[in-house]
Amino acid sequence: MLSSALHHDPDVIRLIPDEGADQTEAERAEMLARLARLEEQNPSIPIQAFQDSTLVRAQMQRPIIDRLYASVRIGDMAYHPVLHFGRRPNQDQRYKWPEHPRGFWRVQTNSEGLRMDAERGPGPYLVIAGDSHMEGACSNAESAAGLMQAALEAERPDLQVVNMACGGYSFPQYLASVEYLCKDRPGERVDPKRPVPIEALVVVVYGGNDFTEGLRLAHHWNQTFRPAGWGHYTPALDPWRTTHSHAIAQGVDSMLYFRQSPSERDYALQNGLETLQELERHAERRGFRLLVAYLPSPFEVELAAHTESLQPMLDDLQIGPAEVDAMRTLADRLLSQSSALGIETLDLRPTLQAGGPYYWDTDLHLNLDGQERVAARLLDWFRTAQPNAK
Repeated sequence: MLSSALHHDPDVIRLIPDEGADQTEAERAEMLARLARLEEQNPSIPIQAFQDSTLVRAQMQRPIIDRLYASVRIGDMAYHPVLHFGRRPNQDQRYKWPEHPRGFWRVQTNSEGLRMDAERGPGPYLVIAGDSHMEGACSNAESAAGLMQAALEAERPDLQVVNMACGGYSFPQYLASVEYLCKDRPGERVDPKRPVPIEALVVVVYGGNDFTEGLRLAHHWNQTFRPAGWGHYTPALDPWRTTHSHAIAQGVDSMLYFRQSPSERDYALQNGLETLQELERHAERRGFRLLVAYLPSPFEVELAAHTESLQPMLDDLQIGPAEVDAMRTLADRLLSQSSALGIETLDLRPTLQAGGPYYWDTDLHLNLDGQERVAARLLDWFRTAQPNAK
């Protein structure tokens, strides 16, 4: 199997430093003391955008991010004070890809490190927030964001589609994208009357790893601990890391993590919903439209298309229908509870079930057909949805 250019987050399949599987109370106290010293030397700025915001979060300095994200620590990603990390500016790398019609695709970034050929203008923006799937395992023009920009150019020449997606992003970065684009100042309340460049924001939640990745900052900010024994499954992954790192990152690790620590499933969902509720506060009070779209993993919608490459690993790890059904149930809960909060939602599972395949067999990211189908559904929403009244 080829490795993807988008796999820059090894912590998704490795234990985070200082957070071992079975810490004693004394070891946890020692860890908290070390973190307190690190925080004292590199103080974070608490963020409370609105008076009624309850989400615990902060802007963090580089040493804190280095500890939390190996991708920054080893230099694969660049530190970002608002987004935590991101791609480096002005990248231009070509990746050989046998499944692609041209046999390759390119990772190209603008001067901000965004997966866009053009520089970001003054707005208005249609913002796409997501992880590596929405960043695109394809060239920029072939991603959902690129396809949407091309489709809207004639009817909305004033509008720019801004691709804020990046490999390794999850709920915290989706919220931080709004703060970055709106130039919000950490530690200060948001002024709802101040004009913002965002006309609409689409948050694409990827079911294969967003919930587990969001837990990293949730535990850090809330000073909570992972359950005892949470990492016991990781040695079983070692024989498969060389050949199936893509599958581990795109869903296998999450299924094993929640099977090992089922209480974390509720915590991850709660944290995700609290983050989306904060995004709804921004949208409703600042006058832009918000959509939360659920993007399924290939395990949920087209496992049969990848059986030959995946089944030996799944059999070895005893991953079957129960683990996949648990992933689907978590998606159902996210969508239903987001709707109950007044957030508009879109389930992309039906879009990616008929026909296909819609994911590369190479690394299980959305392929070109998948990007086109997602782009079409998001365009349907954008063209028909009514703007929020400010």
